[in-house]
Amino acid sequence: MDGRILNNMTKKNKKTTIGLEQLRAEREKTIERWSKSGLLEGLDGNIKENVAQLFENQLAHMINESGDTSQFDKINFPIIRRAINK
Repeated sequence: MDGRILNNMTKKNKKTTIGLEQLRAEREKTIERWSKSGLLEGLDGNIKENVAQLFENQLAHMINESGDTSQFDKINFPIIRRAINK
């Protein structure tokens, strides 16, 4: 193999590894955040990871997509406060 090709492949592999490590770290933070709420009790492995990510996505959706602010104040703020404070 040409040395340049091998060098480029090594650089790409390092970038991919760094990206995967960052994703794993974010996933661990998400799991830790939602574990504090008690909503992940009894879940293990991939199910726990996926449910934590679903909760995180739902939280982002409630924050970004709420058009009716009166509903946001009554429903979403207490949920968000509870999730973030624990």
